[in-house]
Amino acid sequence: DAVRTALERGARLPLAQADTAVVYAQLLAARASENPAFSTVYSKAVPQYHVTVDVPIAYPWIKRGRVQTALAARTAAQYRYQFERASIALTADTTYTRVLAARAHARLSQRNAKDADSLRRMATARRDAGDASDLEVELAGVVADQQANLSAADSLAYLSSLLDLQSVIGLASTRIEIVPTDSLIAPPVDEDAPFGNAASISGVTPGVTRVALRSG
Repeated sequence: DAVRTALERGARLPLAQADTAVVYAQLLAARASENPAFSTVYSKAVPQYHVTVDVPIAYPWIKRGRVQTALAARTAAQYRYQFERASIALTADTTYTRVLAARAHARLSQRNAKDADSLRRMATARRDAGDASDLEVELAGVVADQQANLSAADSLAYLSSLLDLQSVIGLASTRIEIVPTDSLIAPPVDEDAPFGNAASISGVTPGVTRVALRSG
């Protein structure tokens, strides 16, 4: 579950928890009474030793104001914490959805590139058989090269979105470590290469730890 992993391992939620803890400590300090002060004084006059004890007594309305301010700060920190949790969940879910969409788009671009390359070979065979002109072969070659470039660009976009997802859920974004799985359908037994293995895209083959994540 990408959302649960983001909440458990992400770096944003611990910061919100730390802010909440700080505000709670401030509330405890506002409710507590000040400590008495004990001091000793020496003088030449008799008696030479004097002991002084200062017991601070805060005015009730002043202490009440400090406590109410601390309570308001704690309430604001709790709202910030809840907002941060919701924001993290939304970011993780949105990023995961974008990864799935980028993967599907990259697969489609790869199929288009393969089809365009097949058409180029067919045009070449037709030209050799005298059924097509050199212009048709050159046009098919231009289209095939365009589709190959689009496939490479979409593959890189998929890798980039996958690294963004790893950053959101608290994983290192220097190498591919996860393989996303759409939870709305049953995962296929053997997905089409190279996107069945997220590492082997456009010749990029880093080591991959297959950790399947599901959206939701």
